Amino acid sequence: MADIIARTIQQAHTRNIQSVLVSQDSEVKVSVSRPPSTANLFIDSNDRQANAEGFKLQPATDFTIQKNNNILTGYFTRLAVVEIVLDWCIPNVSPFFNNNQFAVIIGDTQYAVEMPTAHYNVAQALNKLVSLLNIAVGSAFFSVAYSSATGEVSFDGTSNFTINADNQFDNLTAELGFVGILDESSSKQIVCPKLLPTGYIDFLCNQLTYPQDVKDGSTALLENNVIYRWYLAWEQEPSTDAYGFPIFQGYTPFLARRYLAFPKQIKWDNNLPIGQLNFQVVDDKGVIISTYESIPTGVGELEFNMTLLVSEN
Repeated sequence: MADIIARTIQQAHTRNIQSVLVSQDSEVKVSVSRPPSTANLFIDSNDRQANAEGFKLQPATDFTIQKNNNILTGYFTRLAVVEIVLDWCIPNVSPFFNNNQFAVIIGDTQYAVEMPTAHYNVAQALNKLVSLLNIAVGSAFFSVAYSSATGEVSFDGTSNFTINADNQFDNLTAELGFVGILDESSSKQIVCPKLLPTGYIDFLCNQLTYPQDVKDGSTALLENNVIYRWYLAWEQEPSTDAYGFPIFQGYTPFLARRYLAFPKQIKWDNNLPIGQLNFQVVDDKGVIISTYESIPTGVGELEFNMTLLVSEN
């Protein structure tokens, strides 16, 4: 009998049992539970409407999906994003982020330049600035000094200069980490540069989050109820550029996937079908990212895929 009980308990474990009861007369009683029924809701930003030539009528950062039938119908009560793939090709220096202008003052003369819209790591941005400013000045006035022994990097001139700290030029100046911008000197040290105009992007879809009673909170003044927040950060230590600065996520185009072991559980009323869906992708200031303005010659690419797990419980 002991062998029978042991085998029964083992079999019950493989069947996801809740409890095993053994009465005094050695009668075995097993209570079995099953995982809730689930389904997938697959979302692809490329499914948005296009014209006859295949040109998308809406950007992937603000589009609506509407089908002839409901997108999803059933007696489910939970939604959760379990997988997301982000195809990112938004330049980190552009007029859209207002960080493409830079100006210096030499004596009484200001020299202002405009960085071409592109993806830059810090070394590439500094080298480009040197090239543009030397053209504007008319001589080899500026250079970048780098010590591989100490790791120190500085932006140098052949004589004293200051960096214009006007609001028009603040973004790029701050992102490149210039020290002593108001001081008139021939060398400005570069410390902790971060050429990331947004630290994260939020995926919004009010049609999926409105039944949720528990709303998202934030330390920011602007709050959104999000489907998912993608932080622009590598999970491993990033590689470095020619001057030893880390190449953060967003300095280059990337295609990356994230699987969520413990996703946000979104409550759903089981009598509500899912009809049309509007998705928006916003930066850390709550501004919809414009793929049309991110590069001057066409459309900056941003596409995404999501897998949502739909559950009856």
